[in-house]
Amino acid sequence: MRNPERIPAILHTLREFWEKHPDWRLGQLLVNIAKPSEPCPQIFYLEDDVFLERLQEMSKSDDSKSKL
Repeated sequence: MRNPERIPAILHTLREFWEKHPDWRLGQLLVNIAKPSEPCPQIFYLEDDVFLERLQEMSKSDDSKSKL
């Protein structure tokens, strides 16, 4: 299992960087950081409102599974 203590540092730094580039979408920011060898248009062009909606759906689904 990966060390969960890495999460706050990553999120803090991500937030600081993103606030310097507020016109970037989250997917655009992640692709620019990762620099993949192949283009990732599904991530790069994913609008933040769609990302948030999908994340919330996954979170609800994950919550319901953990209650079983």
